[in-house]
Amino acid sequence: MVTGSTTIIPSDYAIVCGGSTNYNIQLPLAAQCQNQQFNLKVLNANAITVLPSGSDTIDGGSNYMLSKFTIIGILGAPQVSVTLQVSGSTWYVF
Repeated sequence: MVTGSTTIIPSDYAIVCGGSTNYNIQLPLAAQCQNQQFNLKVLNANAITVLPSGSDTIDGGSNYMLSKFTIIGILGAPQVSVTLQVSGSTWYVF
């Protein structure tokens, strides 16, 4: 579990984001991760900003914001999850 800003490495697969402050998750260069995917799950963090590296993009944009206010889980706990998959120099959000 990460609770502050971090950089994902190509061997990562699932990243659980906890903590109670806003922070950034830096993606590796898309060229290093072709056809790879990362799963991000946000538990109690206020807002997570996912940032691409270099000139890469996320769904054509310069970042992707995950917030505990996006989805409230079945038990009322804030949570959201996304999968990021790379193709070329673009990360796609699923």
